[in-house]
Amino acid sequence: MSEHTPGPWKVGTMTETELPGVMQLDGPIIAEITKWTSVGRSDPDVIQGNARLIAKAPELLEALDFAYHLRFVDDSNTHEEQMTYWKNVERLIGDE
Repeated sequence: MSEHTPGPWKVGTMTETELPGVMQLDGPIIAEITKWTSVGRSDPDVIQGNARLIAKAPELLEALDFAYHLRFVDDSNTHEEQMTYWKNVERLIGDE
């Protein structure tokens, strides 16, 4: 797996531009979300949604890795562990 800035990440507001950004909880900026797209200005709800999606990337990667291992590598997980995993997936893809 390639290296990336470790999570967790959060959505915040960039001081200079007042646009949403994604950053580590106690660290550097990961991404600044622009309000412009190739077809013009983007909706503020879409901008916030993009920021939330990017901020969840480390958790989504962890969930995907666990799902891969659950399916192809290690089938020794208990039913309770599997249910905990699926509840976390539900939380990650839920509308917040």
